[in-house]
Amino acid sequence: MKNWWKFLLAVIVIAALAYIPFIGRSTDVYVMPVKRATALDAISGNVSVEASLDIDLKNREPGLIIESVYDPMLGGVPVRAGQVVFKQETRDIDFVIENKKLELETVRQNIDNGSPLEPDLETAKQELEDNAALTKKGLFPEAELNKLKRSVTKLERQMRQQYIEWEAAEKTLRQEIKQLEERRKDMEIRSPIDGLLIDAQVFPGDYVEEPTTLGRILSNDKLVRISISEEDYPGIRPSNKVSLKLLGVGQKLFTGEVTQLLPTSNSETKRRDIFVKLDNAEDGDLVDGMTGESSVTKASRDNTLIIPRRGLLGDIVFVVNGDVVEERIVETGFIGLLQAEIVGGLQEGEMIVVEDPKQLRNGEKVNATEQILDFD
Repeated sequence: MKNWWKFLLAVIVIAALAYIPFIGRSTDVYVMPVKRATALDAISGNVSVEASLDIDLKNREPGLIIESVYDPMLGGVPVRAGQVVFKQETRDIDFVIENKKLELETVRQNIDNGSPLEPDLETAKQELEDNAALTKKGLFPEAELNKLKRSVTKLERQMRQQYIEWEAAEKTLRQEIKQLEERRKDMEIRSPIDGLLIDAQVFPGDYVEEPTTLGRILSNDKLVRISISEEDYPGIRPSNKVSLKLLGVGQKLFTGEVTQLLPTSNSETKRRDIFVKLDNAEDGDLVDGMTGESSVTKASRDNTLIIPRRGLLGDIVFVVNGDVVEERIVETGFIGLLQAEIVGGLQEGEMIVVEDPKQLRNGEKVNATEQILDFD
């Protein structure tokens, strides 16, 4: 029993010696006042930037690639809608088109020159006319006249058939030439949109079958996607205000609004996606693959008490009274990324600790320095 009292006394002495250096010593803290402003019910989300269109550029015709605007040293080449980005060798199809045009010219000449049967038909008609007059006078047999009529009819039918065949050949050749020219046009592979050509898979000298992915076109128009947790999703609506920052664009704060809510959720990540339109994004600000952080405001309340969120420990804040801190339980309302609404437990103008409040104890002596930062 005596040894136990000795041990307890030693512990008390050691604790007292350890506490002596802190007697009369103040802890440095940063404080900010409780103020009236607009409270925001906001949630955070992960931002990603992507092209609104990502198109695989493919050829329709087989052939040798002879030209490409892609530069592998750049990794991506700006292109315009309608610009030729890959070109194939057209020599073989040009030869076929030229032959078809020669055939068409021959057919047109036949039509313009007329049928070689026309002289025979004119002679037969004249003979029929002359003998018809003789038949009326009884000087030419009726049977022979009928033979002449059949001969004229046959020649007329043969001539009509010739013109039908020529006109059909002309129509067919024109259609074939049109199709061949369309195929030749397809051998100039053009960009369907303004954008960036990336990931080229073929280069001049490569032979491609049909269809082959030659490269990708990313549109200049960008989509800003925000991924949020399912538990934060309720209450989000189109037109909700958004603010975000992107890595690689310095400290620029982008603002905008929600434009679309995806109806499905990712079962693995338990997150849902929304799309936003930014008001102040300039040319070059948004690049495919960028990431960042965002704040989506679901609701707001004007003229209410707010404090910096980092000064809130659950439902506890530390209020500075003179040179000591008081631990105080508060009632909160909207909780945003940077601020917290206080609906009970604090008065406007009271100073609360905003840096490392969890290190403090109730009644601890402090040396307070006011921090001037905007958190609303």
